[in-house]
Amino acid sequence: MALSGSLTSKALTDREGTTRHALDLVASQVLTAYHVTRKRKALERNLPDPSEPWQASQRNELDDGSPLDF
Repeated sequence: MALSGSLTSKALTDREGTTRHALDLVASQVLTAYHVTRKRKALERNLPDPSEPWQASQRNELDDGSPLDF
């Protein structure tokens, strides 16, 4: 599971005067294994088959598949 959101740290003092530290997370997104699997399957269905030349050309006419030299 993965969480995304805002994280804040706090320092609290209890009744005995001991300082304790705490973290508060306000989650804005939750990602589970179910969501990852579902997203991967959706992406696989929309990818063109590279063995079919007419589908490979639909990927991007500017992408020739060669690596970029940086």
